[in-house]
Amino acid sequence: MERIKHDVISLISRVQVRDPEDVEAVEEQRRQSGNIEYQHDEAEGMVGEENVDDLPTSQQPITRDGRKVGRNDPCPCGSGKKFKQCHGAIS
Repeated sequence: MERIKHDVISLISRVQVRDPEDVEAVEEQRRQSGNIEYQHDEAEGMVGEENVDDLPTSQQPITRDGRKVGRNDPCPCGSGKKFKQCHGAIS
């Protein structure tokens, strides 16, 4: 507990209050420099890159054969437990 108090006090002692004009100047500088595009020299010829036009555009949605098992329903494995306590448990 003493270490937490020490850390909080050290953080508070380093806080610097700034004038609103200074904050606005920094924000304006950030907005102006926000239009920079970064690119690696090797970006053009990446190995194993697929052409986006060659990818299939339509995929069939996955459908269940049976009904959806609810969290409080008995587990379909036959254990007698609720699904949420058996195979539906988050590991």
